Amino acid sequence: MYVTITPQKLGSTYHNSVADLVAYLEKENDTDPTSKYNFFFDQSRDIVSAEQVIQAIDHNTAKLRRNTPRFFSLVISPSKRELEHIKASPEHMQKYTRELMKIYANNFNRNIDGHPVTEKDLFYFAKIEFQRTFKEFDWQVKENATYIKQIAQLNNQITQLAESSSINKLQKQKDAIFEQIPHKLNGEPIIPGMHKPGDQIHVHVIVSRKDRSNRYSLSPGSSYKSSETILNHKKIARGFNRNEFYQHAETLFDKTFQYNRNPAESFQLRKDIIKSPVIVYKQLASLPPDERQLAFRILRESSTQILSPLLSTSQTKLAMQAFKRIQKALELSIKSSSIGY
Repeated sequence: MYVTITPQKLGSTYHNSVADLVAYLEKENDTDPTSKYNFFFDQSRDIVSAEQVIQAIDHNTAKLRRNTPRFFSLVISPSKRELEHIKASPEHMQKYTRELMKIYANNFNRNIDGHPVTEKDLFYFAKIEFQRTFKEFDWQVKENATYIKQIAQLNNQITQLAESSSINKLQKQKDAIFEQIPHKLNGEPIIPGMHKPGDQIHVHVIVSRKDRSNRYSLSPGSSYKSSETILNHKKIARGFNRNEFYQHAETLFDKTFQYNRNPAESFQLRKDIIKSPVIVYKQLASLPPDERQLAFRILRESSTQILSPLLSTSQTKLAMQAFKRIQKALELSIKSSSIGY
């Protein structure tokens, strides 16, 4: 289970309305008018329109400065194995999202009007999506990149030539490279923007920074965890522990759907692999054969997702380079010691 939390973007194209994000989340409704219309939902309602979401979030911003995010976006992305386990059920994902947002609320280290924050204090709207596209950081795209670049260079050379014999020679080179491309769908190389096959259900959640009363700010992006500060001469609790939230998200899925999680899917592994990748790989290598084989496949296919919620883009790239070197060395040691996987 991969859950990410990102604040509203505040760059040069900053727009203080949630309208752009809502429009993005309406894309599946817009591109496939023959399918059943997919509405937003919240704690208690199954049908909330896009217009209602925009109205609610945009008007729940009292006393926020312009350079302060008005809302946060959560993306809840089950893995392929998790989706298979729940049979890619939208009803299960809706149920899970509502329970997860209760945990999100409970993770705030503060009180509102004398009581701990609960889901009733949140102003959030969620939407299930059924499609995902390949991104630049997906391992299939990355492994295809060198071949795609070579073909693009040959295409440029071909357009600059007039002699047919030279063109034919370059075309043969291009065809040979095309055959070597490792990852294709329906005969076409996997590139960014291409729709991923199979069940791809995931959930987007838009949650207002302000509580439902529009009086209190609830930021999961705080640099501090659980702590206290002085405000108006009063000691108040503050903070949001993201690590605990991610761990609880995983535990909630396992308990709700009786899911048997492989060690390579665990949030604990995502943390440990950053500090001590060699130890993690050795631990996985010591698993029973079937579980070990599955663990290494999961780790390879989901390596970027494992790292991205915890590291910056540059850190992720460096970590992946190190992990690849470690994995190659470990694979050799596994084969030489007749462990196999």
